[in-house]
Amino acid sequence: MSFINNTVSLLAGGPQVDLYVCPADLKVTLSTINAFAPVSTGRLSLSVFRQASGQTVPLLAGLSVALNAPYTHPKPIMLSAGDKLVGSAVDAGLSVDLGGVVSGASAGTATLVARGPFDPQATYQKLHIAEASGSSYLCLQDGLTGVAPPSAPWMILAEKGDEGSVEGHSHAIADVTGLQGALDAKASSGHSHGIADVTGLSGALDGKATSLQGAKADAAMPKSGGTFSGQVILKGVTETRRQIYTFNAEIDFSRATRFYINTSGNTAFTVANGSAGRSALIRVKANGDHALDWSGIPNLQFPGGQAPSAPASGQTNVYVLECEDGTNYTLSLVQEGVA
Repeated sequence: MSFINNTVSLLAGGPQVDLYVCPADLKVTLSTINAFAPVSTGRLSLSVFRQASGQTVPLLAGLSVALNAPYTHPKPIMLSAGDKLVGSAVDAGLSVDLGGVVSGASAGTATLVARGPFDPQATYQKLHIAEASGSSYLCLQDGLTGVAPPSAPWMILAEKGDEGSVEGHSHAIADVTGLQGALDAKASSGHSHGIADVTGLSGALDGKATSLQGAKADAAMPKSGGTFSGQVILKGVTETRRQIYTFNAEIDFSRATRFYINTSGNTAFTVANGSAGRSALIRVKANGDHALDWSGIPNLQFPGGQAPSAPASGQTNVYVLECEDGTNYTLSLVQEGVA
C-alpha cells in the first residue's frame, strides 16, 4: 500500500488536464479531492474516464469555487488501471489537491495495529490506531505516552459523524415514476419459501460455516486489539491544510499540518509554535527559478549536512519539517521534481 499526495494547477480557460492517471495493475481510492481558488473565483469541471468501457463520466460541470471557500468532493472515487480523473477551470485558475491510497502488487505494504480505546498509561508506536470520542486516530510517532488524540502527533483516520434527520418531507407512491408497477410485481409480506423450494439452496447452506467455526474466526481477529497486516485501504483521512502566497512563508504548527507554497520569487521560511514530536509537510511549487532560504528556522539540521535543493521552474518538491524537542528542527526532502 502507498499513499497519493498531489497538487495540480488548472489554468483559466485552459485544456482539460489529467489530474490523476491510475497506473497499470493497480487500484486507487481518491479519498481527498479539494479545489482552491488562489486569486479569484473560478469554475471547476471534473470527469472520470473509464479505460475498460472507453466512456467519460461527468462529475462536475462549471461548479463555482470562491476565494477562501475551497470545494471538497463529498465521496471517494475508485480508479482501476488506465482510468483518469480529468479537470478544467473557467474564469480563473484553480489548484486541486488529491489524496488517497494505492493498492496492488507494486504498491507496497503497511501494517496497522488496532489498539482499541485510547489509554493514557499505554505506550503507542507509529501506525498504532486508537479510538477517542467516537473517532479513530493514527499515531505518527514511536514511544508516545500520555498524549491524547486529537493532539499531535495523532492523525485522524475516521471522524465520528453526526446523526442526521429529514423532517416533514414525503412522497406519495404516485409521485414516484414506476414505483406502483414495481410494487405490484413484488410478493406480499406474508410470502415465504422453504429451503427445498429454492433450487440449490440446501447444497449452498451445507457449504457454509457453522456458528462454532464463526466463533473461531472472531477469536482469531477480535473487533478491537487485533493486528491488521497486508494491504489496508484508509478512507476519510482528514488533515489541516494551509495555502501560503508570500515571499516570507511562516510554518505555524498551530495552524496546519500541511503547507502549500506557490513561489513567485525567492522565498524565506520561518517557524512558529513548534513542539516536541510534531512534523509538517511543506509542498513547494516553483513558478520560476527561485531560491529557498531556510536560515530563518532556528537550530535547523539537514540529513547529510546540506540544505535540500529548491524545485526547478514548473516543478514541485515536498519537504518534511520535524520538531525534535521544541527547539531543534530537521528538514528532509521526501519528493523531488514532481511535474
